[in-house]
Amino acid sequence: MSEPTQEQIEQEKTRQKLGILIDVEKGTAEAVFFQSNRHFYYKLLRVDLIDIREFELEGKFFDAICDDEGLLKEKPLPSMFDENGEPVLVGNLLICRNDPETGFEKELTNEDAQLIMRHVVGVSNPKDGKKWKGIHVGNFNDRPKGEIL
Repeated sequence: MSEPTQEQIEQEKTRQKLGILIDVEKGTAEAVFFQSNRHFYYKLLRVDLIDIREFELEGKFFDAICDDEGLLKEKPLPSMFDENGEPVLVGNLLICRNDPETGFEKELTNEDAQLIMRHVVGVSNPKDGKKWKGIHVGNFNDRPKGEIL
């Protein structure tokens, strides 16, 4: 992987890219445009710290940008479930792709977005009746992705 120039880094930080936002607080899953920089992620996800986790859907690999402190919240809402239906991530998620050559998050194709939306599930809490959206995935890689711009 070649090191990106400062100009490439600045261009990537402001370029609009297509992703899927799963917002457990609003109960929605929808296409959004995002910028590859942590300050944008903090605002979009409404969090103070982020983490990036890799997962697989039907043989394709994606990144989930998530709340690194999600489990510390008073009542965390699960947003990603593994192949056994067990929660693996909580809180709002931004789903995108990753360019292994540059390390930048990259946008989803329309085909990617449709694939992701096919795996979005309705979630509810029988105790309080709250309903929200989550995603059911195949392989979940429980390793951080590394440095974030």
